[in-house]
Amino acid sequence: MPHFRMADKAPSANVLAVDLDGTLAEKQEPFNPYTVGEPHQKVMKALKAELAGGRKVVIFTARASSKDKKMHQTVRDWLIDHDLGDLKVTS
Repeated sequence: MPHFRMADKAPSANVLAVDLDGTLAEKQEPFNPYTVGEPHQKVMKALKAELAGGRKVVIFTARASSKDKKMHQTVRDWLIDHDLGDLKVTS
């Protein structure tokens, strides 16, 4: 189970960056850039509670730095499938 802990209040306390692979989603072995693992349910529940409370959330993944549009779409589709389609994705 990944570690998921809320940071103490800071100037950027309204923004929560969450890593995708191995944190929000199960780590895949071997890694496949065109699929995303199943969601970690406890992390997903905590993330959705933060969103419901007005917290801004950004999804962090190295895939966002790729020039491969299919890889980007894989992430976007996974987020949409898990009711997180409006979130920004960055690397």
